[in-house]
Amino acid sequence: VSCGTPSTPADVITETEADAIVEAIRSEVALPDGLVVESDIELPTSYEAEPEAIIAWSSSNPSVISNAGLVNRPTFEEGDALVTLTVTITMKYNQNAAGETHYGRVQKVYSFNVTVTAMPYVPTDEEVAEGYLAAVADLSGSYKDDFDLPAVTNGVWSVEGNGIEVADGFIKVTRTAEDQAATLTLTVTVGEYVGTRTFNITVPALVTLHYYNSNNWSTVYVYEWSVDPRVAWPGTKVDVVDGWVHYTPSYDPTGYNYIFTN
Repeated sequence: VSCGTPSTPADVITETEADAIVEAIRSEVALPDGLVVESDIELPTSYEAEPEAIIAWSSSNPSVISNAGLVNRPTFEEGDALVTLTVTITMKYNQNAAGETHYGRVQKVYSFNVTVTAMPYVPTDEEVAEGYLAAVADLSGSYKDDFDLPAVTNGVWSVEGNGIEVADGFIKVTRTAEDQAATLTLTVTVGEYVGTRTFNITVPALVTLHYYNSNNWSTVYVYEWSVDPRVAWPGTKVDVVDGWVHYTPSYDPTGYNYIFTN
């Protein structure tokens, strides 16, 4: 390809040699078939073995991959982008195949398809918060004893009602002579979004034991045990009211035995 009379190269380069140089450069700069990227690509613009060679790149979509190989990933909604990168390699020569002085250049163009992956999906603040809330097991139910609270990212627990209170990582249950009910609420804040989830909690009343003091003991004790006694004999002193003893254990009495004695 004739291109006038440029500056004379320092060495004699034949058209055949120039063609071989172009092919060698192509091998060096060629991109793999089916290349998939998510970051910048190195696009060589010089060839150390032949500094006078000209290597120029162009992109079919510079907004995704610039001519310099800088990558700007598409959004998740846009999806992956297919970009064709084209390299033009030019090498001047000063002698033709017949050994005659002849100035020209060998120029070849090669193209490579590159896929740029889209950015990953970024959930909204609402989606993140609702995900945290949904991951918590259903805590609604009846409780006689303290129970653990799961740790939840950006989560705060609160209580409205009676019978339970939030402690350090658990719910403290306080039983009384009456059934109690409360609403346990988990609040999760992510960014500007605030989400909540509620759990209905009931606390059953303590069981009260009634004993008629038919022996007219002036002092009555209640002794309780299962595998091991809870207190030493004769037990806990209790009051007698109108001939009756009313004793309400502060725990679930299931499995315990009780003796009223003097």
